[in-house]
Amino acid sequence: MDLSRHAISAPGTDPGAAGMPCAVPGAVQVAGGLPGAGSVAGPGIVGMPGAKPGAVAGSAGRACAEVGAGPVGVVRDFVAWLAGVDGKECEGVASSDAARLDLIGALEAVKAAAAAAQARVTTAFAASQREVHLARGGKPQQAARSIGSQVALARRDSPSRGDQHVGFAHALHVEMPHTMAALTRGVLSEYRATLVVRETACLTREQRGVVDERLAPDLPSLGNRSLAAAARRI
Repeated sequence: MDLSRHAISAPGTDPGAAGMPCAVPGAVQVAGGLPGAGSVAGPGIVGMPGAKPGAVAGSAGRACAEVGAGPVGVVRDFVAWLAGVDGKECEGVASSDAARLDLIGALEAVKAAAAAAQARVTTAFAASQREVHLARGGKPQQAARSIGSQVALARRDSPSRGDQHVGFAHALHVEMPHTMAALTRGVLSEYRATLVVRETACLTREQRGVVDERLAPDLPSLGNRSLAAAARRI
């Protein structure tokens, strides 16, 4: 079953649903592309073991070496820290409202980067589970159902949506590197990435790659309708 060809339903709102990415010691690092967005001070954020302040700690594969003590705990600490963010942190600076706008933009980038990380981890999980199922003599279709169900459970979603999440992750990670890169940098929302994947679902891997490459320069600037139309047109 080619999960990347499953119909992808765009989330009901532009931001979409996304988990939080791994926090870093003392700061939430934000990818470039947002005016004035460098890092958002965050006292009390616990970093990855051995991580240097201001730097993302290792790859997703290395991070998952210590589940619970490592990435899961870091993400949960970051989520807990976010619960106290309300814009008052920006008071006392030269232009508090400008700082709040920068913070809004930085948080939007965090959501996108988290969606990209979630897609990468989902792809790694699916590949690992598929290998385990096949090694035990299971059928590919059974493996796909099991993987989709587990991903859906982890995301608190329905089993049918789990298949779509796996397909979306595979398409981004394997077939659409430019779209994935824009999502990772925080300059493309998960919703818009979903539009690109959905509009190219009927194409071959090679054709999808062409669309991905041609759209790359315009991904950060096109609106929802324009981006979907461009993906169909190419």
